[in-house]
Amino acid sequence: MRKGIYLFIFSATFGLLFFLVTKFLGVLDVSWNDLWLNDWIALQILGMLFALSLAAVALAFLAQVWRAQTIRARLHPALEQIRKGQSYSSLDDPILDADLRALGQSIHNLQLIRQESENQELVEKAHIVSQERQRIARDLHDTVSQELFAASMMVSGLRQSNFDAARIQQELQGVEGILNTAQNDLRILLLHLRPRELEGRDLVSALKTLLAEVEEKSLIKIRLEVSVEQLPPEIENHCYRIVQEFISNTLRHAQATNLEVYFKQTVGQLQLKMVDDGCGFNQDQAKDFHYGLANMEERVEDMAGRMILRTAPYQGVAIDIRIPILKGELDENSISG
Repeated sequence: MRKGIYLFIFSATFGLLFFLVTKFLGVLDVSWNDLWLNDWIALQILGMLFALSLAAVALAFLAQVWRAQTIRARLHPALEQIRKGQSYSSLDDPILDADLRALGQSIHNLQLIRQESENQELVEKAHIVSQERQRIARDLHDTVSQELFAASMMVSGLRQSNFDAARIQQELQGVEGILNTAQNDLRILLLHLRPRELEGRDLVSALKTLLAEVEEKSLIKIRLEVSVEQLPPEIENHCYRIVQEFISNTLRHAQATNLEVYFKQTVGQLQLKMVDDGCGFNQDQAKDFHYGLANMEERVEDMAGRMILRTAPYQGVAIDIRIPILKGELDENSISG
């Protein structure tokens, strides 16, 4: 495009100068033929016209460069003002001014969208925190608080009674049992409130540590079978929290004696299966389990997987989760590792 403009300037300048020289020669009653025969004067005049035309093109080029530098010097402050959401000085170029106005409007719209997204994220986080607080408060009230209240009432009753030593010993054993139960329930709640991250460990070692602690602090026998390779961090975090949620529900509600976790990876798929031999529940009536199950289902959906729940009263609970694993995810994770 610029070459065409410069060619036009050259042609127009050369044509105008040739026209003026021809008119001037006509006033002098001199023709071009006379000039060609007089020591090549015509060729020298044409050479001069050619040089002047080139000079006009050079001047146009220099003017364009100067204008571009001037606009560039004014463009940076204008862009900085647009970035800050301020009004900018016009560049005296209709096309550039229109583009800058459109750019400013686009940046403003993006800022509004980002602000709305951040506000929505804050609202969702606040809602999650509120739900979690309500769940913790409910769990503390239904377990530890009730147990401590019962122990307090028993101790108060002992202070006002005239029981013999054997009866007092029996009552104290009951209080001790209630306090041990309250302590166990509090440990379960603290276990559930652990940080979401794996604390710099891989999933297998984190699961082994978690299940070993559960087996140590409860009467449940644990069985863990793992056959997986290195997984993406997002999947490891989700799986860890799913297992943690299942263990928490089992300890609080199932009255189970055995808990099994199977973690197996095949070509293109990851299987996580968790089983307990507890009291089970009716899926249509188990409101206490809905929050934990909803959390697990949301995590499975985030990984594009599917979850199957099997349970019935006095039949235990079995959860089978299948997660698709793309080869690209494994390759990328192994490279980053």
